[in-house]
Amino acid sequence: MVKDPLKKFPGYLLRRAANLTITELLRELSDLKLTLTEAHILMFVLANEGITQVEIGRSIGVESANMTPLVSKLMNKHLVIRKPLDGRRQALHLTDQGRPVASAVRDIIIARESELEQRIPEHLRVPFREALDHILSE
Repeated sequence: MVKDPLKKFPGYLLRRAANLTITELLRELSDLKLTLTEAHILMFVLANEGITQVEIGRSIGVESANMTPLVSKLMNKHLVIRKPLDGRRQALHLTDQGRPVASAVRDIIIARESELEQRIPEHLRVPFREALDHILSE
């Protein structure tokens, strides 16, 4: 048996766990011809109709300059549209074609997250989420 000298490092364990859970998610999203970031954007627009791309970028950790081409790709796929909000800001809305795709993304993510949660002992689920949230809020 090979000893894993990295198993004591939380960052290493987080990366391994993330890779494990994301692999299946990416496969299912590829069936929809979406990247993970595009899927996240659709989820935010589905949950927050009229949100700005700047607000989404802040929430998912994507720089403003990178959000424009991502949103443009979703627009080219006819999944979202921009509508003037005020002055320079524009709100994002799902198209009639985008709404069922965003709903499918939501369903896929919920299923994958449920599978992940089942791998965690029930008594550790809340502390696990709290620990991850603490890491992300720093």
